[in-house]
Amino acid sequence: MRKITALFLIVFSILLCDICTASEIIITNTNPQIRTGNSMLDFILNQAVTNTVDDVIREAHDSLLRFSHQEELARGFANANTYSSHAGTFQGYQNYSKFAITVGVMAGAQGPTTDFDYYDGLASTKYYDKIRDQIIENGDLYTGVAAGISFINFGYNAKSLIPGLYLNLKFGSLTHKSDNSINNQYVKDNYYRVKSTIIGVGIRYSLVKPDSASSLFKWRGISVGTGVTYHSSDISLQLKLKELSRYFDEDQTVEDITGYVLLDPSILLQLKIKTTTIPFDIVTSAKILNFFNLTLGAGVDVNIGKTNIGIEGTGNVNVDIVNDPNNNVQSITPGVFNIVGGTNGISPKSTRVRFMTGLGFNFGPVKLDIPAMYYIGAGASAGITFGIVI
Repeated sequence: MRKITALFLIVFSILLCDICTASEIIITNTNPQIRTGNSMLDFILNQAVTNTVDDVIREAHDSLLRFSHQEELARGFANANTYSSHAGTFQGYQNYSKFAITVGVMAGAQGPTTDFDYYDGLASTKYYDKIRDQIIENGDLYTGVAAGISFINFGYNAKSLIPGLYLNLKFGSLTHKSDNSINNQYVKDNYYRVKSTIIGVGIRYSLVKPDSASSLFKWRGISVGTGVTYHSSDISLQLKLKELSRYFDEDQTVEDITGYVLLDPSILLQLKIKTTTIPFDIVTSAKILNFFNLTLGAGVDVNIGKTNIGIEGTGNVNVDIVNDPNNNVQSITPGVFNIVGGTNGISPKSTRVRFMTGLGFNFGPVKLDIPAMYYIGAGASAGITFGIVI
């Protein structure tokens, strides 16, 4: 699970790290103060430092204007969150006799386009570099990833209430923190925290009963289902970015004092997604050769929820004196800077049509299933479900 989480965070950091400049950015700062014992020299030096800091802050702010609105990115992550809410599904083992109990994980992804050529090299870092570069250039992109986990999905054949009625309840919650093990060209000395919670209830009804044509083939019939699933995903990334430096000098005296202004930014990225999904679907499946299980189906998800992308940044503004021939500088008091921004209240797409399939393996009552779903509009999810179906 640690490796899966680490991989997900690398993708997330690639998508967001270079856009940690996101949305409605406000930068405030207090400048460092140099003291020499000479008030006039103090004024001249501090003015040179102030001008240099202001130039850096102004350039940073101007470069962030393209990121002032990131509704599409937030919506992409919200969509992916709804896709992954189907974690733990046992849709391929419908019309069971007594009960089903499973665990499972599912990853969801929202792609930027339906053009298949766009996804060449999907398994390589070049693809993610392309996404990152497009976000940097345009400030926003319709894309996102999410993951869900179901520790238990319990289904019950409620034939005593209504013949053909099935009820299920699922729950999953996981919090994982980093050990600073992710280091790549985008993130150094980082810290992450991921928390995912899924709560759901479902109802299925058997339209067509199962039928066994032979001992090697069993058709599991046709069923329709609905329900409601709440999925909350909170992701925090603490990023220690590279130090920024800018040369300064004072040219109004003969003291010839020069140095560098140094900024050491630390950024906290927070992604908070809360979605509720009401699925409607129709599914059929079959057991083949008494071992394989094949699933086909279609449906539509009705979604509500909100996504917030937040950023908080802070750091020191230091001065490194590299030339002071007469040793005028007596002390330097560092300054600080703060960054605040965010894109808030973005909803997922309200309705998404999906097509489902899955390949499963039967070991008696023990089942292993690999469900996959495609959503019209370049959305997809895939997962692994393991459990007992009787």
